[in-house]
Amino acid sequence: MTTNERLENLEKEVARGKWQIRLLLAVLGLFLAAWVASERFAPRGAAAQSDGAAPNEVRANRFVLEDEKGKMRAVLGPSDRGPTLSLWDDRGSPRVEMCVANDGPLLTFYGEKGKGRVTMGLIKNVPSMILHAEKGKARVAMSLTGKVPTLALYDEKGSARAKLVLDEDGPGLSLCDEKGQTRAKLDADRNGPGLTLSDERGTMRAGLRAFGRGPSLGLFDGRGRDRAMLAVLEAGPIMGLRDASGNVMWKAPSPQPEPTPVTPPTP
Repeated sequence: MTTNERLENLEKEVARGKWQIRLLLAVLGLFLAAWVASERFAPRGAAAQSDGAAPNEVRANRFVLEDEKGKMRAVLGPSDRGPTLSLWDDRGSPRVEMCVANDGPLLTFYGEKGKGRVTMGLIKNVPSMILHAEKGKARVAMSLTGKVPTLALYDEKGSARAKLVLDEDGPGLSLCDEKGQTRAKLDADRNGPGLTLSDERGTMRAGLRAFGRGPSLGLFDGRGRDRAMLAVLEAGPIMGLRDASGNVMWKAPSPQPEPTPVTPPTP
């Protein structure tokens, strides 16, 4: 699937979420109307009947909204996650659920098979949105931590494979292997753009930068020590090789020897 196709699918999911939010607001309006009607027409106690005063509140453990066929279509009541409002389709499956959990409010949209497909919430004061595959696995996650937005992509096993971050230093894209180890990172910080490549242990093995002085390429050993360097500076290109101890083995252009002073002839 191409990037454009993924973006089109994401736009469809967002549009479907907007429609379901409108439906959720409509149901909330029905519940509000039912509550007003219950206050107006519910039987009153002896004291209320004597002075004609309406009750101050209505208490219930659970509200159920049924359609004309007697099928449950909406439920408002407590659950194991907290107070919950759920909307059901005509097949008896929950499709939208809004709750206030211990970590914060959540809004979940379910697929036809009963698996959560879209989850939005304020989790531990962090606004987040998660898109799930048909089997319920999280595949896309978006969040905003403080001032730092993050977009993460997950594989079928639930491992993060790509992560896009925009922090105070600039944007950064990280690509990870199946174990979640970062293997490639592309960033554009204050000093300039750069690309780093790492091995399976997370040790940087190659780095390409374009700083103000000029572009440079560095190659590193398994311990992260620089062993080869190529750069193009204002004065010209340079190359260098180092041993495991960091000593220069070879360098080009080579340092020019000091000129031999010329002794004037003896008169």
